[in-house]
Amino acid sequence: MSMRSEWTAAKARAKARNNNTAVKFPKDLKLGDKLDKMEANAKLYEKSNEGELGKAWAKAADTYFKSVLDAEKAALGYQQALKAMEKTVNDVARRELDTHLTMHIMGKTTAAMKDRDRLAARITKLLK
Repeated sequence: MSMRSEWTAAKARAKARNNNTAVKFPKDLKLGDKLDKMEANAKLYEKSNEGELGKAWAKAADTYFKSVLDAEKAALGYQQALKAMEKTVNDVARRELDTHLTMHIMGKTTAAMKDRDRLAARITKLLK
């Protein structure tokens, strides 16, 4: 199951727990699109790991890590917006979305960002 479909399922569960009222965020940060882009770039990055770690690998890694950062920023934006939605979203629905954002999305993006930090010098050197 893709991360986007898992996010959609989490929003559906939150709607059910919120008296069948959809959770509407104040601003659409396009998290689903960013998750799709991140997963597509992850496949290209993994494929680039099969050969020599040269310039093509560095480009794939750089693109992947940029898409991870975009997805993480969107997830964080939604998580912060949830805190201000006390009047429109009940506690159970808010917890459902917060847990999904924190554990399922930001858990993966944080791990990827640690890899980015570890590989940053090598990527920069190969992209020159």
